[in-house]
Amino acid sequence: MISFSDWDSSEKYQVLQTPQEIYRQLLAICESKKRVRLDFPSENSTFSATITAVNDDACHFTLSDITPAHGEGLIKKNMSFNLQCIYQGIEVICQKLSALSSSIMADTTTAAPHDVIIPFPERVRYLQRRSAYRAVIPAHTFIRVTLIAQQPKPTFLSGQLLDLSITGCQLQLITTPAEHPALAVGDIFDHVQFITPTDHPIDCQGEIRQVSIKDQQHINIGIMFLQLSGLNQRYLQLYVNQLQRWANREDEIVPDA
Repeated sequence: MISFSDWDSSEKYQVLQTPQEIYRQLLAICESKKRVRLDFPSENSTFSATITAVNDDACHFTLSDITPAHGEGLIKKNMSFNLQCIYQGIEVICQKLSALSSSIMADTTTAAPHDVIIPFPERVRYLQRRSAYRAVIPAHTFIRVTLIAQQPKPTFLSGQLLDLSITGCQLQLITTPAEHPALAVGDIFDHVQFITPTDHPIDCQGEIRQVSIKDQQHINIGIMFLQLSGLNQRYLQLYVNQLQRWANREDEIVPDA
């Protein structure tokens, strides 16, 4: 789970503390329509949601469409959680959030029954990230990816890795038309597992960021990695760097047209 002490000190995060700064960042996420990640350290659980409204005057924002659905119950029990979103190369992290009390919600908001109202955090960490290099997996290299989820129902999928970066990957599912699962942006997998050709095992959580149905036999999905350990990050970086070097050498060999 996210904690300030766990963040890499080499990352130059800005700390936003004024309500106006925080409002602008939350509003940008809301307008981008990017789903946010919700981490509950006490439950060791991760969910996703959408920010649908940001109230500048009352200093709170609305979370809707929480997936899996039982995450809504955890928030309404006043359990503390962390929020993270990456949009347009910007990473925003809020820590130790909790819901407004139901009595305050009734007086100050017009939220729908399944929406939850969250007060602004005391501070937000903000980082402008460079776009991560995405390496195409060579045609002669087959890397099997296993996707496992327990909620809302047990799911086990297998796919072939198509490309890879240190922040995510794209894979093609290995299924028949009758086995095509119902997948949606925001779905969370408890395990994204594969072994790189450098013999390094990767195992982390993942969130679907893109679903593309190529034809009746091919579904491509884009996955954003969640909760990568330091060791997994190093393994990924090692292999991506190797692929980048190979790609650069091939570019040097091919003559200009």
